[in-house]
This record gives sequence, C-alpha cells and structure tokens, in this order.
Amino acid sequence: KVGAELTNLNHSSLYLPTGIMKPSLVKWLDASNGCTGATGPCPRATGTAQMVLRGPLHHFPFADHSGLMDIRGQLHGLTLNYLPLWPQLQHLDVDCQFTQEGFRITSTHGDNGSIPIESIEAVLPHYAAPATLQIKALTTADLSQGIYFIQHSPLKTPLAALATSISKGPFNLKLNLNIP
Repeated sequence: KVGAELTNLNHSSLYLPTGIMKPSLVKWLDASNGCTGATGPCPRATGTAQMVLRGPLHHFPFADHSGLMDIRGQLHGLTLNYLPLWPQLQHLDVDCQFTQEGFRITSTHGDNGSIPIESIEAVLPHYAAPATLQIKALTTADLSQGIYFIQHSPLKTPLAALATSISKGPFNLKLNLNIP
C-alpha cells in the first residue's frame, strides 16, 4: 500500500499506468486539465491518493483475477476541459477509485462557469470492450445560467430560438448519458 500527495495534476498522465492505456486517452487526459490554451496561470489542482497493488506484476492489469489494483484519490480544485468549445468544469472536488476492472469518479462540488454542480458521477464498470461510460449529473439553477451555458457552447446555433424565447426561472437538470 502506497500513499501520495498530488501537488501538480496538470500532467495527470504522470500518475497513471499509461503503458496499458490507449495513446488517445493519455493525450485527452493531459489536454483536459484546464491548461490547454490558458492565457494566464494554469489552475492547480491538488489531492491525495492511496494505491494497493498486490499480485504477480507480469499478470497486470490482473484480468485473470490473480491480483488486485485499487487506487483511490481525493482531488481538490480540479478543472476539466472535457471537450473543445464547451465550458470547462471548474472548482471540482473529486473522489475517485480506479480498479483493475473499471473506475468511479464522483463530485458534489463545482461549476461550469455559470451553473453550479450539485452532483456528477462518471462510471466505467469495465475497461474491456464493449465498454460504456455512464455519466450522471444533477443541478438546479436559474434558466439565465443555462442560457449562458448554451451561448458559450456548440449548442449556441441549434438552440438559438430557445435561448432567446426563455430567459428566466428555475430549472432542474438530471442528466443520464451512456457513451459507448
């Protein structure tokens, strides 16, 4: 069992088993940290992590169940650029767990610049194909905050009529995505 203080998550791939990951995933992880295209100082997330690794290393990642990999972390102040042209997720406080089979990431604090995040969860039950990423999110805000989000995203043009016809009032969003 090993524990670590994580003081610079701007290069998240430094903390991950990149040898068993697809290069495109490693590239996305490093680009998603909030620093890509930054004009000022990069946001600096910090955290702690604990890792248990048990079993014959030549069998890693233990698809044969001959060992155990369990990495748990708590991250604070995380910024996530999940896709180009979309508002960043900011100020995230995250609990995460990565095992040899999959991962779970949860947060009950953060925002996307205009809308507070009440809760968000990303789960990949199994790394092996067919892998499906499950994302759930919940927020309550004023519709003007939702309009701001639309106007600063790729939804600006397709939802222009909606954005100009409704401008205020409370809204609740319960998001459930399954991404193959």
